[in-house]
Amino acid sequence: MADEKSTNELKEVTKELTGWDNKILTTLKHLTIKPGQMVTDYCSGKKDGYLSPVVYYFGVTALETYVVTKIGLLDALMKDVQDSMKEAAPTGIPDKVIDTLSFLNSEIGQKIFYLPILLLATWFVYKRFNRSFAQNSWFTLFILGHTTLLTMPLMLYWYFLRELDSYTYIALAFQISYWVWASRIFFNLSIGKAILLKLLNLILAMLIISISGIAITMIYFQFFS
Repeated sequence: MADEKSTNELKEVTKELTGWDNKILTTLKHLTIKPGQMVTDYCSGKKDGYLSPVVYYFGVTALETYVVTKIGLLDALMKDVQDSMKEAAPTGIPDKVIDTLSFLNSEIGQKIFYLPILLLATWFVYKRFNRSFAQNSWFTLFILGHTTLLTMPLMLYWYFLRELDSYTYIALAFQISYWVWASRIFFNLSIGKAILLKLLNLILAMLIISISGIAITMIYFQFFS
């Protein structure tokens, strides 16, 4: 009986691990070749074959954080943001505040701390085409996560050439293109409307993030200066 129980437990563990392998591969494959349709299927209830969008997003973000930290890209991105903020910020803002805002406005900071803002911005822009906040959120998490994964090979471009501006523009152009492609199917949009809504989504998100930065600065001067 004990041997039979051990065998059954081993089968369950093997099945669980194999299932995760299949989910990872299926999610990666379908997000690469038919992202809009995959997210549509997921939102319609066909979830068993795919990873959760939350698990996928934070898993890819964790991988990205490790890689950019390891190769020095995170430091380069933060320094670039710091330099820009020091040029634009009024005199008298402490370096501590600038350092905090620089991290929050870096690619990693935005993906972690501004995620609720990004989800709300997406829902606000696309709610006419899909009123479900949850489904808009699943779309955002899947697409942001996969664009992060697909653009990670570009880090080699920065690593060898140290061209931060061109790396940033190429990655952004790819991310916008991939989002537009996926949103056309998921929201049933024309190509022109898909491009227009994505640009509106970007502008709204950046506006909210900028306002958040100003609020953080004001709070610092109000309570800590």
